[in-house]
Amino acid sequence: LIKDLQDKLANVMQLNSGRNYSSMVDAAEAARVTALLVKAQDENADLVERVQELEQEVEESTSSGLEMHAMLQDLLHSQKDTASFQEAIDNLQTMLDSQREKVESLTADLTVKTAMNDELKVEHVASRERVKTLEYQLEQVTHSLEEVNSSKVQACAELTAEQLRGQSATKQQQSLAQSYAQATATLQELQLKYDAAQTKAEKLDKKLRTREAELQVSKECLKQLKVFNDGKASKDKLRQLLDVVTVKSELSSVETERSRLQVELEKRCAELQAMQDAVQQSQQLADSCSRVQAQAEEEKSDAVSKLVVLTNYFQEKEAQLTKELESESGLRQTAESSADNVSSRIKHYEMQLLSSRTQVDGMKKELEDQEQSYRAQLAAQEQKAHESWVAARAAERKYEEAKQETGQLRSRLLLMSKESNQQNAVLKPTAKHPETTNGSLHSPRPPLDELDAEHHSLNQLDSPHNIPPPFMLPHMFPPHGAPPLPPNALPPFPPGMPPLPGMHPPPPPFLPHPHPHHHMPPAIMSDRRMPPAGRLASPPFHRRGGSSSPPFIEPPYDGRRSPNHYDRRSYSPGSEHSARYSDRPRHYSPPHRHYDRYNDRYSSPERRGADSSPDRWYNRSPDGYANKTSPVPSNSTRRDYDQVAPKHKTGKKTSTPLGPSDR
Repeated sequence: LIKDLQDKLANVMQLNSGRNYSSMVDAAEAARVTALLVKAQDENADLVERVQELEQEVEESTSSGLEMHAMLQDLLHSQKDTASFQEAIDNLQTMLDSQREKVESLTADLTVKTAMNDELKVEHVASRERVKTLEYQLEQVTHSLEEVNSSKVQACAELTAEQLRGQSATKQQQSLAQSYAQATATLQELQLKYDAAQTKAEKLDKKLRTREAELQVSKECLKQLKVFNDGKASKDKLRQLLDVVTVKSELSSVETERSRLQVELEKRCAELQAMQDAVQQSQQLADSCSRVQAQAEEEKSDAVSKLVVLTNYFQEKEAQLTKELESESGLRQTAESSADNVSSRIKHYEMQLLSSRTQVDGMKKELEDQEQSYRAQLAAQEQKAHESWVAARAAERKYEEAKQETGQLRSRLLLMSKESNQQNAVLKPTAKHPETTNGSLHSPRPPLDELDAEHHSLNQLDSPHNIPPPFMLPHMFPPHGAPPLPPNALPPFPPGMPPLPGMHPPPPPFLPHPHPHHHMPPAIMSDRRMPPAGRLASPPFHRRGGSSSPPFIEPPYDGRRSPNHYDRRSYSPGSEHSARYSDRPRHYSPPHRHYDRYNDRYSSPERRGADSSPDRWYNRSPDGYANKTSPVPSNSTRRDYDQVAPKHKTGKKTSTPLGPSDR
């Protein structure tokens, strides 16, 4: 699009290179387009800065993810400090959440930048439309400029023709004036000649009249001379006759001259009349020429004024259009350069956006893979912890059996020592507790206050905390160190090793709470009472050879059991539970699950049947006295999980599957 815009701008500049006219509206539109291009350039610069910030954030998230991975590996290899391990897990979880939030923020920023890029593209298309409209307006203005130039050329041609007509009229007037002056001079000469001829004719007429008078006188004299002279004429008469003849000859010459002059006079009068007619015509022509000259001068003055006005107007318009063309050419050059820069920057930004998208997608995939690997590792470690817990429970059961066998052997040893002593001494009655006598009734449970006050010499032997732990070889541990801690932040015990004093074994992971409608069966009293004299102690009821089943059979796992004090511990889910939830992933955790595992930390699922028994915390000595074998854990010595680590209640579990909105 930007290339098209650049090509069109170049074409417009080439079309307008020889033109000197454009309107103020086009300049304003070009300035607005330039402002839009500058705005787009600024927005693209902001986009570049934001993309750089996003790249820095991506690098930081990558480095933090690597640090988190290294920390998780270090924490998986060092599992001695449970509190620090749990805190590290929480930190890793928070870091994972922060990384997820960063990825979401980067995705949101990428979406925003994509929307801004789309808006810039829309603005670019709009600017192209405006450029098209400006080109159309420029073509119209160019056409109008051509029309004005043609009208200007036509007016100049008309003005030149009027000037030529005025010059020809001036020349004609000058020629007419010269001819009029020549005719006037000729008329004056003819008038002078006419006046001279007129005076000469008058003189000749006078002479002619005098000569006629003389002739008449000479005729009368000749008649008188004929009358008075009959023959001979005197000399005077001859002289008179000669004079008369001379006069007659002169008269004839004068008459001929007179006729000639008369003809010449008539000719001159005709010429004068013709000259007068020509002068009148010349005068009329001169008047008409003067009128035409006045009209031509008036038209010339109008044309000159129009020419001056048009010249000034076109000069001003030419200067204005030259300035506008220079400014428009500068603006177009800047717009062309800015369009080139914007196009290159838009391409660069698009490439950066594509690379950022690929990086973000790669980071998302890497984070998802890391999260899945962490979840798989956590699930495997939880499975290992569960297996360790099961092994610990089996070892505890073995320990209980060994403890019971040891008690039985101790009782037999005491009985044998008593029998050997009785053979050497006098038999004396031994005071026994009425409840320890052999009978059909079960021994009731003594009060706790009395039991707390009594101490027996074998109490320390019966306590499981005084038994040393078995020796563990190095090959008995896992190859990569101890397994990870369970979610309750307690390390698992090795198989065969009892828990430390003051601590209780952890519960099995992934155990849902019992259903509130499922109740435990009533507790069965233990059948451990003193045997009669001379007989060995009978084994417990559930360990007798004739008994096919123990007195208390643990019901199968049911999620509808009621949560009470004796029912908070349970076995791991059986086959029914696995079949019912086989479609769920291994790391699935129900949303209603909470972290309150108070009672699970102090007991095992194998002792649920013995919790309600009076002999849960007691054993019977051979002399019939009840002895406290292990102290009852008080509420003051028990650590509440919510009080010790309230931070575990917040945050997301790594084993909880994430929804679409969490990613």
